[in-house]
Amino acid sequence: MKQPIRFVRIIGCLVIVLLLLTPASYADTPAPIDDWMETIEESYLNRAYIDMDGAYLGQCVDLAFFYAADIFDHVGFRQTIGLGNANQLFWSASDDYFEAIPYQGQPPQVGDIVSWDHYANGHVGIVFEVTEDRFFIYEQNSNMMGTAPVTIREIVAPDYGLPYMSYQPIGYLRPILETEPVEPTPAPISVIDVQH
Repeated sequence: MKQPIRFVRIIGCLVIVLLLLTPASYADTPAPIDDWMETIEESYLNRAYIDMDGAYLGQCVDLAFFYAADIFDHVGFRQTIGLGNANQLFWSASDDYFEAIPYQGQPPQVGDIVSWDHYANGHVGIVFEVTEDRFFIYEQNSNMMGTAPVTIREIVAPDYGLPYMSYQPIGYLRPILETEPVEPTPAPISVIDVQH
């Protein structure tokens, strides 16, 4: 009888250790972001590019536009993240929808849009996993021609800023998602006996 109990305890401890060591991933994110990442994995990753603005095929900003349009589906992406090149999105995003966090060596969070200022137009990607010394993004336009599908890039750096083309990020755009309203609990109804 002691063997099965010991086995269960060992398995339980292993599960707890694995849960503690598992990096942040999109499974831990709010529903709109989680749903968007599942769509990317199922329909676009290594299959197709996204062209939201009809200009220059599938640029990295189109992926950010698609992200903003999907997680804020009640308003158009132009009102949430704006338009422009990748290195302009950090400055043009509406603070009603995105918190602009300047890069100061801190890691991003899952769901952040990372913005880099390199070459003439910059680059953006959407973070889907963060570990102790690296993070992973969805990106597109990795072939610089606008025809590459959505892909994954691993960013390895002790300070989380390098080495994407040897440039540190401008910063992170963190979506501001409304939490679901909590329904107030109705007060108990008491019966008052009024005598006439």
